[in-house]
Amino acid sequence: MLAALAERVSPYPEALRAALIGNLWQVDFILDGAQKGASAGDTAYVALCLTTAAMLLAHGWHALAGEWVINEKGIVPGVARLAVDSHGFSDEVASILAKTGSTPAELRGSVDKMRSAPRPS
Repeated sequence: MLAALAERVSPYPEALRAALIGNLWQVDFILDGAQKGASAGDTAYVALCLTTAAMLLAHGWHALAGEWVINEKGIVPGVARLAVDSHGFSDEVASILAKTGSTPAELRGSVDKMRSAPRPS
């Protein structure tokens, strides 16, 4: 039964790949909101936005590689194992999230770094 189901979704659907990558505009929308939270020193909101942006981008990288995401645990570091050049996405995002900051200047810097993180295209 599982083999038959797997056959129905292989290869990775091009329409899904295009949709996931085409909708990465959401990352900038989320990060625009994060900049407002950063200016107010709202560390929790900025961290939430950065994490959401990272997850969306990681889904995009998996789509580019034609790899299904079964579970979001490990999705960001998993980008490094994909058969595409992710330009150091996993390490860069881990660094950003590990040092989000707590002052408005630090938080704005983290948002800017996430905005510059490598993106699939």
